[in-house]
Amino acid sequence: MNEKIPRFLEIPGVIFLVYALLAFVFLWPLPIRLGSIIPAETLDPGLFIWQMHSNFQAFASGFGQPFDGNIFHPEPHSRLYTESMFFVAALMWPLYLCGVSTIACYNLACLLALALAGYAAWSIACDVTNNKLLSLAGGAIFAFSTFHLVCLNRPPLLFSGVLLLAFRNLYLFLQEGKKIHWIGYLIFSILLPGCCFYYTFLHLWITVLLLIFYLVFKKRFGSIQNHIRLGVCVAWIGLFYFVIWKSYVPIWQQQVISATATDYYYQVTSAAVANFIWPNWLNIHHTALPTLSIPFTDLGFFPGFYALIFVGIAIYAHWPSQWITANPTRRKIATIVFLLAFLWLFLILYCALYGGILTRLGPLKISIHNLHRLQMQFGIVITVGFFLRYEFSRIAIGMKQSADMRFPALAIAALLSFCFCGMYPLRWLTEPFSPLSYFQFHGRFGIFLLLFGSVMAVIGLQFLLEKFKLAKYQLIVCVFITFLVIEECWPGIRFSKVPTQSTLASVYTWLQNQGGVHVIAELPIHDKQKNSWYQLNSIYHNKQLINGYAWMEPPWYGNFGAEMNQFPSDRSIQRLKEHEVGVVVIHKEFLQENEYVRIRAEVDSRTDLSLVYEDDKSFVVRL
Repeated sequence: MNEKIPRFLEIPGVIFLVYALLAFVFLWPLPIRLGSIIPAETLDPGLFIWQMHSNFQAFASGFGQPFDGNIFHPEPHSRLYTESMFFVAALMWPLYLCGVSTIACYNLACLLALALAGYAAWSIACDVTNNKLLSLAGGAIFAFSTFHLVCLNRPPLLFSGVLLLAFRNLYLFLQEGKKIHWIGYLIFSILLPGCCFYYTFLHLWITVLLLIFYLVFKKRFGSIQNHIRLGVCVAWIGLFYFVIWKSYVPIWQQQVISATATDYYYQVTSAAVANFIWPNWLNIHHTALPTLSIPFTDLGFFPGFYALIFVGIAIYAHWPSQWITANPTRRKIATIVFLLAFLWLFLILYCALYGGILTRLGPLKISIHNLHRLQMQFGIVITVGFFLRYEFSRIAIGMKQSADMRFPALAIAALLSFCFCGMYPLRWLTEPFSPLSYFQFHGRFGIFLLLFGSVMAVIGLQFLLEKFKLAKYQLIVCVFITFLVIEECWPGIRFSKVPTQSTLASVYTWLQNQGGVHVIAELPIHDKQKNSWYQLNSIYHNKQLINGYAWMEPPWYGNFGAEMNQFPSDRSIQRLKEHEVGVVVIHKEFLQENEYVRIRAEVDSRTDLSLVYEDDKSFVVRL
């Protein structure tokens, strides 16, 4: 297709600004209220706002105690209980020094992450389709999907753009052997652990698979310098695992993962096939369709109805007969394999819609849970069928040469992503290696399949414009499709108010002025949402907290919380003193009336407790 693209869109920085503008529109009115609202609930975002503020404090202190946080006192290294987001905070650090609040820095980082995701997906779509203009729609499909809408509640997962750029530079380096792509791969793969650990491990597995694929199917690899650079890539993977093992693993092994990794837990945190082809509750069309009975359906890998239509067109258009193998035996076996695979897919979707036990075949029960377990095998069957029926060396979708690695690399990553987000593949990986049990929500590994769908949508759109000779209307079509994609997910965005210095609760303003108080406890303590709120407010008073919310917690914390439910019993007072607590903040608004009356009456009856502050929402006692 002879594309007519405005000259200013030839500049990569301008493309990034286009996606930044779209992110501002997508998350409106966030851009004008950066310091007072967040585009999500406050549970995990509260944790990561606190983490970003802790990073800022570590930068200011010269990294004296870089991993010590002010939660779970006196536990050391409490910042290692969740994602560090070190490089994200480093990017925002200059703004913080200029007086921008931590919450505004956090929101700006989320906006930039969406823009980077769009830019990275656009880059990969350009590589595959050679169409810079229509690839803008592909970047929008990826960046403004329901998956990233869900990720607003899990901020590290927004940084998929860093993962995609590392992946892109790797396959371009393997294809072209240029030094610039090797440097780009190293830069983005080094940045990735400071953005998202989930993506780091997925990226390392995909890197290993791509290297194996390349070394098997390509006989030569250019100069000796390229062999050395390839060795550096492999050495970097080994170094990363070594550093993680020595630094993080001893901390992780001593802690308690906040959710129990039972069989049911692995089921509800997996991504089913239906998660990729059926909208979740954040999509505008969700209410018009039957509700799926599959667990954890907020994994929004569905690319959108409009995108899915174009994906179907792309599959139809680029299924040319010249790809099919000349071997008749392979063709016949492949036909049988495909029939079995599509029957399998029908059973999966049927169970996703109606749940429970579908039928009995002798001793075999086909249920939604069994089908979760067979997802990896389903992916392998589909792959075997493709390799039997098609000669992959002939495949060239919009590419200059049939031996190009760009489309095969994307297909490999999508397959691995699909297999990894199922139930049992990750159990096989996590149970022998306790550090990897940290990645319990492995359904999130399906990110590359979403990218594959976005790129295929561009291929389908390109085919339609060529078929109906509408190439001169590319810009209009691209803008129209982009806003359709945004409109499909936009109503699902929810905003939450967060505390600012001017709206801070009176008790926290009082705590700011208590220089002699170093350690506090806040009650009630047993609620994760409340603990996240406490540590979010702690960025203003900077006191040490007994409370805390993270993806891991110290072994003693569960029993401690149960004992605090009996406050102010003798045992609870003793435990608080053991943890060096100076004052206890009791929040009336979070307690039931009878519980508040009990606590207040018992506090007034004790001589070892003194009331030091009270307002209409809370009161504070000193030990």
